[in-house]
Amino acid sequence: MQAAIEKHFDGTCEQIQPTVFACGSYGEEPVSYRPEIGFTLLPAGENTLAVANLFLRHSLLEEDDLQNLLNRFGFSESDLRGVIETGDSVDRNDFRLQRMSEDQVVVISKPLTNLD
Repeated sequence: MQAAIEKHFDGTCEQIQPTVFACGSYGEEPVSYRPEIGFTLLPAGENTLAVANLFLRHSLLEEDDLQNLLNRFGFSESDLRGVIETGDSVDRNDFRLQRMSEDQVVVISKPLTNLD
């Protein structure tokens, strides 16, 4: 995930805790207290961690870059618009896209976070 973020957004990621990362996009350093992107890891198997939650501060990200990343999880532009405008969540395969705040959405790995 870190490599994808650094590639798509020309940013840097900092490990805040052993399983928590905050990323600043578009080459901004250091990562601010309100990172544009963040993710958390959870165990996905023996000695394996996977991304459980991907937080995206959409108001600070370029729309095309944001959509390219969301496409990796199966979410369309209309999915994103619906989540932002109505606050509803959208499920695609093993992932859920939902609004966290006025300017932030989260992609949740349903199997890793035990969501039905």
